[in-house]
Amino acid sequence: MKIVQIGCNNGNDECNKFILEHSEQIDAVYLIEPLPNCIDIITERYKNIKNVKIFNIGITDNDFSDNTLNLYIPKNNSTSPSKKSAPEFIRGGEFEVTSLINLKILYIKLS
Repeated sequence: MKIVQIGCNNGNDECNKFILEHSEQIDAVYLIEPLPNCIDIITERYKNIKNVKIFNIGITDNDFSDNTLNLYIPKNNSTSPSKKSAPEFIRGGEFEVTSLINLKILYIKLS
């Protein structure tokens, strides 16, 4: 079995629980996360799982010709997932828009 998680944040989620519980049946794990401050946390969280590949990239269906992508990052720089939706955070002022230049972006054209 192969697992791909797009947007794994800090890895503290149901996918991580599933991987830990079924690690012997998993051939490969591909974790994709654009936030640089999450990569060390993910690396530590998955250090005992074999065949884990972590990619510090963003995936989008928009063609960003200048490789600039705006990300909504919590003001306290937290990596903790929240039950609130992004619009709730934005209205509440808990997010700030951060423009990340030179972020690796994988562009997938969806029809």
